[in-house]
Amino acid sequence: MTVKSLVHLLSVTVLLLVMQGCTLMQPRGDELAARLDTLLAEKRYGEALDTLARVPPDSPDYLRFTERRKQIEGIAAQYEHKTIDEARQLVARDRWGEALNLYDEALQRLPRSTSLRDGLANLHRQQQSRLFAIEDELVINKGEWLAAVIPVYRRMVTVDPRDSDHDAQLRKYQSEGEQTAEALYKLGNRAIESGNDEVASRAILLAARLSEKKEIQQLAQKYEQSHDKRARDNRAGQPLPEKRLRELAQREQERAEAIAQLTAEYNNAMKQKDYITARTTLGRLNSFAPEVVRERDYEKELNAKIVEETNRSYNEGVMYYGRSQFEKARDSWKKTLELTPSHSKARESLDRVEKVLERIEQLRNKQKNP
Repeated sequence: MTVKSLVHLLSVTVLLLVMQGCTLMQPRGDELAARLDTLLAEKRYGEALDTLARVPPDSPDYLRFTERRKQIEGIAAQYEHKTIDEARQLVARDRWGEALNLYDEALQRLPRSTSLRDGLANLHRQQQSRLFAIEDELVINKGEWLAAVIPVYRRMVTVDPRDSDHDAQLRKYQSEGEQTAEALYKLGNRAIESGNDEVASRAILLAARLSEKKEIQQLAQKYEQSHDKRARDNRAGQPLPEKRLRELAQREQERAEAIAQLTAEYNNAMKQKDYITARTTLGRLNSFAPEVVRERDYEKELNAKIVEETNRSYNEGVMYYGRSQFEKARDSWKKTLELTPSHSKARESLDRVEKVLERIEQLRNKQKNP
């Protein structure tokens, strides 16, 4: 026998042995049935179906295991439905972690399940949507907190204007208020586009209380006008559903509460003679409740007080200057300009006293360092 024939014979022999080995590795008959029972007991449905898929069509047990395959597919389908339903119930109870774990376990048992993968993808979408809603609520809650805190610090600074800590806190919260108002402004626009009137109302009106920026005030005024028009149209049309009536009642209540709070802030500022805060608050109140401002003559009242306080602070500065109390004169004229920025005499007087104080400071430094 030639070397070539020997090599060929060995190759054929090896191939036959490999094929025989592969055949022996595949469980057959009762052995396969026992293997399937084990996999089903462990709920490894995917592996059971993969095992059945390897049974060749020419196997004498093919028809037997075809029926078994249908049985296991039915069990797997029931398991899919049960998993999706249980996950949905867990999400409804805010048990998100358990729902995610349930899907992880199910996909280990049925890794090729399209239904489970679609269910998990839907769960992730719900999760993201809920997170966005929570983040929106966080912005609104922060805005409501700032709207309550800022007026308190304004009053504290008014009572004790020389307390630098209170002034620093006020400036900090005012800066946060402007940033939060921007976030609320964007949230309000998104809510309008999506038709979520409840969130739009809360976000827009709150943004107008925190910021005097033109675009924010215009949006609040425009929204209020649109809201009033919708309310009139609804009253003239068919009776509204109960849910819609509750939403409208809630918005009206929120608006009334905002008006009441701003009115209280304005009245308190007037009582404290903090006319600058009163003017800011009145601007916000006028942005979405101009009828209240008109009915109560707030602008006329405030303007009269500002004129009175402007004259008083200016004359006070003149008195202090005449007594060489230059720092007090400077503070009085600064207040005059805060109340009436166009007061030219106060502006000239302030420039003059600041130069005097600068020269005094220079003389003090020369005396300390001759």
